[in-house]
Amino acid sequence: MAKQSFTKFWDALTNKKEAQARAELVLKAINKYHKNSKTILELGTGIGAVLVNFPKQYQLSGLDIKLEYVDICRKKIPKGNFYVMSMHNFKLKNKFEIIFSVYDSINFLKKFNHWKSTFKQVEIHLNKDGLFIFDMYTLKALKDFKSKPANISKFHLGYITDKPTIKRNTLIWNFNVFEQLKNDQYQLHEYKFKESIYSIKKVNKALSKHFQILDMKSLEEGRRVLIVCRKKYKH
Repeated sequence: MAKQSFTKFWDALTNKKEAQARAELVLKAINKYHKNSKTILELGTGIGAVLVNFPKQYQLSGLDIKLEYVDICRKKIPKGNFYVMSMHNFKLKNKFEIIFSVYDSINFLKKFNHWKSTFKQVEIHLNKDGLFIFDMYTLKALKDFKSKPANISKFHLGYITDKPTIKRNTLIWNFNVFEQLKNDQYQLHEYKFKESIYSIKKVNKALSKHFQILDMKSLEEGRRVLIVCRKKYKH
């Protein structure tokens, strides 16, 4: 049997309030630093859980590496523009006033060189004074998740367990989904997702080549940080 795509379970497991809260954090930064902006691009948009919370006044775009995610976004946000691309080498004709990435999407890039190329591509695709807003896991997440026990929870499709493991600077999420079938039978689906985590100092050094850092907000007891940057003006 072919492996069941995680997308089916991801949509069912998405915490709508948490997604809305992430959207509100981005919108708060926009209102503070670039209030009259209209054009927005999300990197690593996934199934559009965050972007769907943005007011209709914005012209919304998003990109992700998987077509199935982009197809879901196109259904959720028919007036948006969505692309199948990686954030580290995307190329679009349009420029934007705001580019953002949340849900630690940037941590899924495998190499730090990909972080650097992402920052470069964001700069290229931002208008003058445009904002780059993103969140990421910090080194504290590696420390805290190292001792985190396995978690089991029930949802309407069955049960899911998740257990993080740490290898050097890599956070590995091990998911087991027990999908409920007919006659009280369950089918097991196993997934593994890897995130690379770097120090804030290292990330800021790479950012500073392209952006002025305006704000850094600590989240989740320091396990995550939200960074707000403005494109540097170059003579």
